[in-house]
Amino acid sequence: MKTISRHILAILFVGAIVQTTSCRLSTTPHIPVEPVAIVAQGDYDIDGDGEQEQIGLFLIKGRRYNDDESWDGAGEKWEGQFSLRIDRGGKMVSETNVNRLFDLDHDASSNIFFWTPSFPLVLMDYNGDGQIDFNLGLYGSSNGNFYKIFTISPDGTISVLPFAGREHGVFLDPPHGVQSTKKMTKEKYLLTFDYYDNIRGKRVTEYWQWKQNRFELFADFEDVPAVREQDLPDMGVGAIPLLEEMLSSPANDDLDRLNKLISLLGDDIFSVRQKAADEICARSPGSLSIIAARLAETESPGVRYRLNVVAQSLEQKSSRLEKMLETLYGEHFQELFDGRWKALVDDPRNESARLFFRHVKYDLVWPKLHESSLDHRLRYLLFLVDVSHGIDKAVNMLVGYPGDDLLRVAGETYWPIELEPLALNGAYHWSSRAATLKDNVATNVIKVSIEKRYGSGKTIHFIHHVKWVYLWKNQTPYCDSKGMVLGLNQFVERTDNEVMTIREYARCEHVQSIPDGVNVPTVHVSDREMGDWSCGAVYSWAKEIFPLEYRDMVSFSDSPYSDKAVILGEPATQPR
Repeated sequence: MKTISRHILAILFVGAIVQTTSCRLSTTPHIPVEPVAIVAQGDYDIDGDGEQEQIGLFLIKGRRYNDDESWDGAGEKWEGQFSLRIDRGGKMVSETNVNRLFDLDHDASSNIFFWTPSFPLVLMDYNGDGQIDFNLGLYGSSNGNFYKIFTISPDGTISVLPFAGREHGVFLDPPHGVQSTKKMTKEKYLLTFDYYDNIRGKRVTEYWQWKQNRFELFADFEDVPAVREQDLPDMGVGAIPLLEEMLSSPANDDLDRLNKLISLLGDDIFSVRQKAADEICARSPGSLSIIAARLAETESPGVRYRLNVVAQSLEQKSSRLEKMLETLYGEHFQELFDGRWKALVDDPRNESARLFFRHVKYDLVWPKLHESSLDHRLRYLLFLVDVSHGIDKAVNMLVGYPGDDLLRVAGETYWPIELEPLALNGAYHWSSRAATLKDNVATNVIKVSIEKRYGSGKTIHFIHHVKWVYLWKNQTPYCDSKGMVLGLNQFVERTDNEVMTIREYARCEHVQSIPDGVNVPTVHVSDREMGDWSCGAVYSWAKEIFPLEYRDMVSFSDSPYSDKAVILGEPATQPR
């Protein structure tokens, strides 16, 4: 009767489909082993006295037989009770029950098996503590084995080096029958290996770090196969959803993974950096927006360089895929337009609709909307501003449209937050809106002026900012100014070797009101000085109010006025 270790039957492991078997009758004769059989062995100077000890895995009770049943664990094997022995000078120093170490219940009576023939133990100091270790694996599934690492102390005591969350050991897939594997390697302070993950459908490389008396997962990487771009054009309209998925922004549940990979670009182990870079490059170009944001905030030269490299790779991929998608959109424009337009009207953030109207030529779309409602024309032009695609053309066309309608549609689509209610300031009425407002920072800001005095109601100015950072509120209003913001925009700068850098430029601007919840200090400033700020001056007394990350973007100078400005409250901490 064949017996199978209880721990094998209990194995649940993400990444391997474990195959187990019930008890079977063996029709093959077996050879009883009395008293012992050497299953595996290795030599090492454990105690540092210059003499090597012998490390042996022995079958102490059981049988050797040929398992000819039809299952993945078949073959000639030893099955039964095993021990690890340390011999020094022909004398046994220690003996440890192996079955007990592999069984989660520490039950030494459960049988396990190892395939014949005898094999060498792979010896290595896996955790860097100066003591020699080795690995042993038991059958896990048709794909591979579960391995544990054992360490030997100078007195010969053998114990398990545990893996956090992997009580049964870690899964590896060396060739069939390899039960002490060289696939576990050491890179500086990390233990690493790879295996094929059935759940993910790809190979995975894991790195483990020794911390607090156990191995903890440091990083894992998927070897993602490259997209077969050459197959997509032949798929016709069927390639469109695939291309849209590849070009879309990463899913929310994928952002943590992407940020983890970016952080690993700064690791001091080359293979960790390279694996992270390879996996990022294999991702969809939709990750570019996240990479650009991290590039803008990263100070490490090494990480900046590697981010630029992966950004270039993804940009090249994105360019190829976008050209392909643009061609397909053009070929199938008539059949796709109505459905995509309805989707954009129903949900201005609909990803596939946004991709469609960002890549379809303006000259195709505008004739379709030219005779449609005012709201529809405004929605399309405001969409172009939101995605910064053809923004100059869109802004030029928005000037002249009814201002009240423009602000209404903007509030219904991409700019739901009113920063400044419509109010007269000089010759025109002005209002500003934002996509988001958190703490003291508003993002994706539009500022609109409307000519109302003579009844035309037309839009006169349409100004777009990437960001507003609120600086202070005035103790006494200056003209119609209630306070000051730092307005920021961005542009992409490339060097001769095509390295991408996101640059920001900034200018201080007066605002007519400060939204509730924005916490900034109150400042007393003379009217004469406020006039200078209107013309671009930035005086040194305000430096402590500016967030640290923006101080280098403006040029501070000393105020020439005797009536010095006074900060009446503590400067607020203002995040990005």
